[in-house]
Amino acid sequence: MSRLFIADQDQDFLGQVSSYMMLSGFSVTQFHDLTSVREALKSCIPDMLILSRGFSDGDALMFLKQLRNRNIVPVIIIGSQDSESDRILSFELGCDDYVTKPLSFKELSLRISAHLRRTEGSRMYDGFSTWVLGNETLSLDCSGHRMFLGSRQIDLTGAEWRVMKLLCENCTSVLSRAQIIDECFDYSSESYDRIVDTHIKNIRAKLGATGTGWIETVRGYGYRFMGVRKVRS
Repeated sequence: MSRLFIADQDQDFLGQVSSYMMLSGFSVTQFHDLTSVREALKSCIPDMLILSRGFSDGDALMFLKQLRNRNIVPVIIIGSQDSESDRILSFELGCDDYVTKPLSFKELSLRISAHLRRTEGSRMYDGFSTWVLGNETLSLDCSGHRMFLGSRQIDLTGAEWRVMKLLCENCTSVLSRAQIIDECFDYSSESYDRIVDTHIKNIRAKLGATGTGWIETVRGYGYRFMGVRKVRS
């Protein structure tokens, strides 16, 4: 049974969404403030954290930013308004999905299940694959859900991992934003093209100075991974 942490200051909403998720087969722990979430994460890492934007004891996006410095637990942000800037900022700071109130509990449940299936699916692939670009090597440990640039481990969010894995699996091929969305997310709207760009920007930043070398932008279309697959002898 997958464990969810759900945090919302609105106790009525929190009770309703938690009850629905429990009926959908999830184990749910409820939180009314960010302080309680922070303390709980010290001793237990859930399969998914659902985090609303508004709290009196802190800013949810600042909390997300701090969380991403040390933890890759998947996070769904529940916003109070359908603001593109708020959605983009949430993705820039490392959320895996973004929904707004009022929301369909059934849709939220389906989104959670889809994210968890993808995460589990990634863990089912065994093996350690390596790509070369110039004097650098980039490796994916699919069984451990880890990425390395040389000997340095790069911490990726769940969404970033799916994007990077897809690019690597299709190395030298150009993938459109629509293809990346179809394979890695639940979105179909053109308005989510910028979400793909945001994830690519975050991955490049984590790779450092050679980030744009590993992932090439094909203007007006999408992205191409430039590494060359290293064949084991």
